[in-house]
This record gives sequence, structure tokens and C-alpha cells, in this order.
Amino acid sequence: LPAYHNSLLTLASDEVFVLDFTSLFLLSALKEKYGIKMDVKFVVSTNLIVTLKGELISLESSPPSKMSLTFVGDKIQPIFYPEDYHQKQIDKYKTLLQFIAEHCIEKIIEDKVEFLAYFESREKESPSFNCLIDNAMFCTNLRHTLITNDRFILSHFGNLNPKMISPENFLLRYFRGKFSKEIVDYFVENHYVGVLLNKEVLAAEYKKKTLNKPNS
Repeated sequence: LPAYHNSLLTLASDEVFVLDFTSLFLLSALKEKYGIKMDVKFVVSTNLIVTLKGELISLESSPPSKMSLTFVGDKIQPIFYPEDYHQKQIDKYKTLLQFIAEHCIEKIIEDKVEFLAYFESREKESPSFNCLIDNAMFCTNLRHTLITNDRFILSHFGNLNPKMISPENFLLRYFRGKFSKEIVDYFVENHYVGVLLNKEVLAAEYKKKTLNKPNS
């Protein structure tokens, strides 16, 4: 999200926060890796849960895949998976669903005809696409605040002034400096783009470079 969108956002003490795929994955990973938890009940779309459960069922009912193919220029390049890749994917979806069970409230959006009218009919059948539309409703008509790194809603419904905040900005506001090292380390390690880096992180990365160690 562009920085100006966050800087103009005022949050009330009783603000309702919504998670999408990007923020759900991040908050779940921070909890699992560093034990970082929040005393907040987030809202998630029913369609997000349906999508995650569908992916989990698909993985559990299919044999492990040892490789996939991708195009690099005009050539086909194989990508080989480690032996435990399939099980790790299953565990990942179970962890996300467990995070939702512990920290989230499920909400159903029923009347979204005006939002769906912008898109092709074949897109409207997908639970993952409907989750995007649900989130658009949450942060426009319902005036909840969506925590996201996805520009989809801003690109398609920017004229409705959606209430959105990036996960980085949300975490900085919520913890007020606490866990900042762990959070920034995670962003750097996982190659997040546009993250605000402090001097300690920059110094650590520079030291790695001088010692010929790989940078995060």
C-alpha cells in the first residue's frame, strides 16, 4: 500500500480490523516464529475460510508432488521439491485455520451485487475471488479497517475511499516499538518490499556483506 494511504488513516479505540490472505499469513507466521500475539479479535470473510479448507482438502487427498515446471524466458525449467514439502504445505494451512479459530470472528457478506457487477461472471464463482469482494465491502460500506499488502481493492474501488492499513503500519501502531526487531527481521528475511529499516538492521546487513555472508 502507498504510504500516504496509511498516514491519513485515523483509528478509533474500538476499531474493527479485518484480515486478508496477506495479513493472516504474516500474523500467523509471527506468532509461530516469535510467539508474538495480540489481544485483538480480527474479522475474516467466510470465503477466506472456505478457500483455506478447500486447499487443505485438496492437498490431503492428492499424492505428494516431487516437482513442477515453470517458464524462464522461452525455456521450461523444472523446480524440485524437498521430501517434506507436501506435508509442510498441509501443516501451513492447518496453522492458518487454527489461527483463525483462536483469534478471529467469521463474518458472512451476503448482498454484494453492486461490487460483483464490475467483474466477469466466471470470476464470481471462486471463493477466493469472493473473499476479495467481501474485503472490499468490509472496508468501504461497513467501514472496518482492512489490514493488507494487496493493492486489489485500492486499484478497483479507490473511489470509495477504502479503510486500509499495511501490516507493517498496523504492527508499529499496535506494539508501539515492542517486537520491532523481530518484525523487521522477518520482513527482511522474507524479502518484503518497501519496509522501513532502522540503523541496526542496515548495520547487520552491511556486516554480512563485508564477511561475504548472504544478505537477507
